[in-house]
Amino acid sequence: MEGKSICDIGCGTGVFVDYYYKKRVRQVIGLDIAPVSIQHLRGLFPTFNFCVVDVSKEPIRHVDKVDVVNAFDIFYHITENDLFEYALNNTSGILKAGGIAFMTDVFGRKDSSPARHVRFRGWQTWNKALAKNNLHVLDIAPIYYLMNRVFAPPFLLNKISQLLYRLDRALSERSLSNGMNIKLLLARKE
Repeated sequence: MEGKSICDIGCGTGVFVDYYYKKRVRQVIGLDIAPVSIQHLRGLFPTFNFCVVDVSKEPIRHVDKVDVVNAFDIFYHITENDLFEYALNNTSGILKAGGIAFMTDVFGRKDSSPARHVRFRGWQTWNKALAKNNLHVLDIAPIYYLMNRVFAPPFLLNKISQLLYRLDRALSERSLSNGMNIKLLLARKE
């Protein structure tokens, strides 16, 4: 990662920004829809560039092409298909030829909406959208099993979060898939 340029779409609290900072990347561009996140990250990482942008509704401006786009837990929160396609086009548009995109979803057999603010897109939808944007899949691997589930009241989840995290790690290390767990897709821009 050292010397690479990164765009973190949905940079939020800066978990990935901090990771990339420690890996000595050359540049991080953080994009988020929440002005409070952007303001906070500008204070923490003054040498990086942070912008308030909704990638599903507005173009990403004043950004040079990057080596890596990081878009964890973003696309399935874009529930309208036309906005999803716009966001994926935006993502591909800022990626250098040969660059890598990290994106997450279920990538299941069909589209599903388990909540009003979530639309998991099936592999057929993703495959068509990726091809349209010159993104070639390198790998898909499961990453979340329990951490993205609602099966207990929030106060209890907070108390057992470390246990859930450890169980999630153990399941991920075995690359088990139950079909509805969140997966990480790695794609290269052609």
